[in-house]
Amino acid sequence: MPDGLMAARFYRRHNKNYIEITVAGEKDTLRRQVEPNDIDRFEAEWKAYEDGLDGVPITGTNLEELPHVDQDRANGLRLQGVHTVEQLAELHDGLLQNIGMGAIDLRDAAQNYLAAADAHKQEHEIEELKRELAALKADKPKRGRPRKQEQL
Repeated sequence: MPDGLMAARFYRRHNKNYIEITVAGEKDTLRRQVEPNDIDRFEAEWKAYEDGLDGVPITGTNLEELPHVDQDRANGLRLQGVHTVEQLAELHDGLLQNIGMGAIDLRDAAQNYLAAADAHKQEHEIEELKRELAALKADKPKRGRPRKQEQL
């Protein structure tokens, strides 16, 4: 399962460190004592816990940016652990069943949205590279010996 679908929260109880792991789209939450590989696997979350923060800020594209996703639908997805368009695009069919009707269409819309955004980004990068190449060609001196000046 991609780590992008997992969220972890560390907490302390009875002088021991515990971890709570949730998977986007899953109803169940795993709670247990912290193991050494948890710290490596969820390094950013562990650092935030040690620094006294309440988790790591969620990074990604806001769900409301998807067409036909209003505030209520986005809040429902967040309650099921899906916080970003990227997480929604990564959900497999088994997790989509937990989300309910229209989940496959939402996942497809998320994948299409990200593909279009990636294509737009690539087009922008290509245009930038073309401008840089044109500037380099304009500044490039001509090769060879300079021409002799004709005398009148």
